Amino acid sequence: MAEKISEKIQKKKPKKLINMIFSQKTTIILLLALQLIFIFIIFQSFAVHYAYLHIVFSTVAIVLAIYILNSSENPAYKLAWIVPLVIVPIFTVVLYILLKNQFSTRKVRNLYAKKSANTRPFLKTNKQIMSYLHESEPDFYKLANYVDKSGGYPVCGNTEVTYFPLGEDKYKAMLEELQKAQEFIFMEYFIIDDGEMWREIVKILLEKAKAGVEVRLLYDGMGSQFTLPFRYKKKLTDQGVKCLVFNPFRPMLSTIQNNRDHRKILVIDGNVAFNGGVNIADEYINRKERFGHWKDTAVMLKGDGVWNFTMMFLQMWEVISGDKTEYNMYRPTVKNVVNNGYVIPYGDSPLDDENVGELVYMDMINNAKDYIYISTPYLV
Repeated sequence: MAEKISEKIQKKKPKKLINMIFSQKTTIILLLALQLIFIFIIFQSFAVHYAYLHIVFSTVAIVLAIYILNSSENPAYKLAWIVPLVIVPIFTVVLYILLKNQFSTRKVRNLYAKKSANTRPFLKTNKQIMSYLHESEPDFYKLANYVDKSGGYPVCGNTEVTYFPLGEDKYKAMLEELQKAQEFIFMEYFIIDDGEMWREIVKILLEKAKAGVEVRLLYDGMGSQFTLPFRYKKKLTDQGVKCLVFNPFRPMLSTIQNNRDHRKILVIDGNVAFNGGVNIADEYINRKERFGHWKDTAVMLKGDGVWNFTMMFLQMWEVISGDKTEYNMYRPTVKNVVNNGYVIPYGDSPLDDENVGELVYMDMINNAKDYIYISTPYLV
């Protein structure tokens, strides 16, 4: 018996090794390594004429440093470029020119800016709410006005908010609300891992798509690169789910590869939305342990505030797909929910020059009178 088991193990080893060698992950690593080797060879060839090149590149580095100092960029960003420009001018000049002149990055930036401007009329400011806040909550009014004007998302009333202190709490509510879907389901996540959590969710999505519910799924090309099967998008599309991949990862040295979609948004029938830090992976609901017990948080919104999340999703969907949507058909229909106050669901993007997310946090911290609680599984 032991001999037979040993034979099976020996047979599996070569097969496992072959699968690893020809896997998608190995191919990506090899292609990235080849690009780095190519760049290294180019720099080695510079060594023959190093003295002349050093003078030329040092001059260019000085010009670039002056340009960066006078730009409107974040001071930390300026420092991150100027220091290496002084220390290793040849390498940094080439890298700066390479990373700052990429068509793909500019294209996505322009598409996103255009889409945000075109959809702005569908995210109208509620003047009655703003008037009330101006009189009764002047500090919150300033924050709401800033997010509305600079971020493009208005403050909302008629919204019930439920807080989930753990991922497993959110997951339970997600399954319940997904089962109730009648019109549409929009999902946008950074990580989707093919585990217990996702299998339960996708089972419902496929059932709903078969029943005529519009199901759209958007996931990040890097976050889910090695967690979903190869060509998973096609598999879901063939089963009735409209599926897109945000910025599919391609093994090339480019700044566009760093542009990722970290959002976690679920919208159901325009009346219910989930948001927070919980990805679709078993460690987030503690069905699998990777780093100890995972503590993350999430919220569920019901009512008018869901509209902001719906528009965030549709904006991103259209930037990727190029499709046009009749937005009004996805508006909230539920009325007179348990109103917990006012909410400002908003999104931020690295594709513009306004650090909305950072400034919102700074405003909350600066205006806190009694306390402020910050919870995160990461400290970077």
